[in-house]
Amino acid sequence: MHVCLDRDSVAMGDDGMSHRRHLELDPELSLGNLLAQYPPDVCVSGGRASWLITIAAPTAPGERADRRPIGVLAKEWPAPRLFADADVTLRDLADGVVPLIVHYVYFAQVDPDIVFDRYRRGAVISADERSELSRRRSAQLAASNALAERRASSRGFFRRRSRGPSHG
Repeated sequence: MHVCLDRDSVAMGDDGMSHRRHLELDPELSLGNLLAQYPPDVCVSGGRASWLITIAAPTAPGERADRRPIGVLAKEWPAPRLFADADVTLRDLADGVVPLIVHYVYFAQVDPDIVFDRYRRGAVISADERSELSRRRSAQLAASNALAERRASSRGFFRRRSRGPSHG
C-alpha cells in the first residue's frame, strides 16, 4: 500500500528540500507500528517538540488537503498519544483512498498535553495561538533550566565549603 509521510519544516534552514517520503507498506501494518517506525526525520534543538499527527486523502492540484487529526507525538513521551486505535490497520485507516497521507504538523515547544487535549475535544490551535504557547513554554523551560543550573552550582559551592580549609 502506498503511504506518503510528510512533515512541516522546523526552521528556515529546513525549508530547502522536501520532507515527503513515499513508502510501499503492508496494508495490515498497524497505525501504532507505522508511527513507531517512521517518526519525523528531524532533530529539534532543545529536545522538546510537539507534533500533531494528521491523515489526509490526496487532493487535486491547488486544493488544500482535508487533514484529520489522529494523535500527538512528543519528544518527552515514550509513544504517541492517539485519538484513533493504535491497532487499526493502514488499510482500514485509508478506507480505500490511496495514497494514505500522514502529515506531522510541527507545534514547536507547545506543551504536548495542551495540543492533545485541544484536538481530542475537536478544537484547534490557531497559528497565532501556537506561536504564543510556544513562546511561553520556551520561557518556562529556560527559567527551569536556569534554576536547575543555579541549584547544581550552589551544591558544588557547599560541598567545597564543607571540606574546610586546606592545611598544607
